[in-house]
Amino acid sequence: MINMDVLVLTDTESETSVEQLESKSVKTYSFFQVEANDCLKDNIDEDSKYKDYEVRFQAEIQQWKALYFEAYEHMKRSQESNLIIDRNILSADQLVYLQNAPSPQVFVRDALDFRRKFYLFRETKYAEIRDMLDNLRDLCEQRLSLIMANEISDNFANTKKNEIVS
Repeated sequence: MINMDVLVLTDTESETSVEQLESKSVKTYSFFQVEANDCLKDNIDEDSKYKDYEVRFQAEIQQWKALYFEAYEHMKRSQESNLIIDRNILSADQLVYLQNAPSPQVFVRDALDFRRKFYLFRETKYAEIRDMLDNLRDLCEQRLSLIMANEISDNFANTKKNEIVS
C-alpha cells in the first residue's frame, strides 16, 4: 500500500516546491526567500557560535599579552646582566692580540684624523696639482700651435719658391 502523506520534493532551477498530494496545495520557496521561522533556529546557533568565538578571541588576546610581557621582561633582564667573556678558552696568542688591540675610541680618533688629513689634501694639494696639470695642458697646446704655424709657413715658403722657379 502507498502512503499518500509523504511530501514530494520537486526541484526546478532556482526554486524548491513542496507538494502535499491529498490537499493538492503547492508551496514554492525561492532560494533567496527567507522566512523568520526557518532562521530562528539558525540565529540561536549563530549566537552561540559568536559567543564561543568571542571567548576564544579574548583568550587569544590574553595569551599574546602574556607572551609580549614575558619577552619584554626577558629583554630587560638580559640588558641588566653584564656579559662576562670567558678568557680561559682563548689561546696565549689570542690573549696577547686582545690586550694589544686598539680601543674603539682610538680607532675612531684615528679615522677622524685620517679624514681631516684627506680633506686638507683634497682642498690644498690636489688643487695645486690640478692647476699644474691645467698649466701643462695649456703649454702643450701652445707648443703644438707653434709647431703647426711653423710647418704651415714652411709649406707656403716652399710653394712660393716652386712657383718662382717655374
